[in-house]
Amino acid sequence: EKKDQEYFSDGLSEELIDKLAHSTDLKVIARTSSFQFKGKNEDMRTIGQKLGVANLLEGSVRTSGKTLRVTAQLIKVSDGSHVWSESYDRGMGDIFKVQDSIAAAVVSALQTTLGKFTSSQDKSPNIEAYNALLRARYFYNKQTTKDLERAIAELEEAIRLEPRYAAAWVEIAAAYNSLGIGGTIPPKQAYAEARKAVDQALAIDPNLAAAHRMLGTLEWNYNRDFESAEREYSRARDLDPNSAKVLRHEGFTALAYGQIDKAIRTFQKLLEIDPLDSWVRWMLHFGLFAADRLPEAERVARDSLDLDLGSQSDLGEVLLAEHKPDAALAIMREEPDQDERWRVADALWAIGRRSEADTLLAKATSKFASSRAYWFARSYALRNDKDEAFKWLYRANDNREPFVTLMKADPLLRNLRGDPRFTALLRKLKLPT
Repeated sequence: EKKDQEYFSDGLSEELIDKLAHSTDLKVIARTSSFQFKGKNEDMRTIGQKLGVANLLEGSVRTSGKTLRVTAQLIKVSDGSHVWSESYDRGMGDIFKVQDSIAAAVVSALQTTLGKFTSSQDKSPNIEAYNALLRARYFYNKQTTKDLERAIAELEEAIRLEPRYAAAWVEIAAAYNSLGIGGTIPPKQAYAEARKAVDQALAIDPNLAAAHRMLGTLEWNYNRDFESAEREYSRARDLDPNSAKVLRHEGFTALAYGQIDKAIRTFQKLLEIDPLDSWVRWMLHFGLFAADRLPEAERVARDSLDLDLGSQSDLGEVLLAEHKPDAALAIMREEPDQDERWRVADALWAIGRRSEADTLLAKATSKFASSRAYWFARSYALRNDKDEAFKWLYRANDNREPFVTLMKADPLLRNLRGDPRFTALLRKLKLPT
């Protein structure tokens, strides 16, 4: 009733998603999409339709001291009937057994089977350390600088309580990675702190899939050591074949290598299990745009906006490619994100309002030079100002901005591809030319 247990409820939900995803017979919607409905009173049929599922698992959790009550129910979307329901009154230390019991009950009710996974109770950490981990995940998922710092503090507390808590070490690495990618701390510092944490995790548990995924991410983002990254992701895939996070990386990698059709197929598959994930939708739109499938790219961008998951600026770029500058300007001016509004400069330039475009772009470059250089390179490429475009591309690489690795596929950089500097940068990035 105090609404102070949201972190615990979120954590329990994530654990159940992870367990159920190991069933090869079930399509289980990922966290990003399923959490879109948290705290809302939408009709079950509407939720089922938006997520593309036949059954919904919902429930609640209450904790009091060292006791907890978890209620869970499995609901058939078509008629709202209960397929299964149960309440659990247990001690806090039994939370891992409760998670396993719910997962087993759901797959039994749906007459399917649960794939192999490591039961939580096999590696139960100190329950207070586990609570700290759940609080950290709650803050981490907000992705603001302040919340990421709070997440690190909670994870450090978890490790103080349980020094050999491998999962907590991995999540420290993830938080530092986010701080580095967002430009909050220097990339070298982000990599050093994250690498130290992930090495600790692997020393504790060499078979932890999340740790291998994280190490692959760090090698890709900061060292540009793609061979090492692929080796780590391959190991993670072997340990956890059903991981959507591995699939995300495969799609991103395919774009980086210019394998556009493969990337599109990967992101379409991801969209089935995470239909309301804005990042997946953006990557699918990018892939379709890169393949010159402009009507499809526009449709994905518009659908994302209708779901409040997209960007007016991204849709505007597709409209510019379709030679609709007035429509692009109109939609880009509706961009609610103050930090994204400068991108209307591309539409202003296209319709000949060059002075306004120059002013907007100049303000943006002075403000975001250390974190958004890649986006400025795209704008200068659209103007066919190749010298400025390359200046910002090389700066993006120096900034260790991850999207620079997509330059081979990026449709906005097409007019740079015949320039020797483009090939030279691809070689510097260790990407195929």
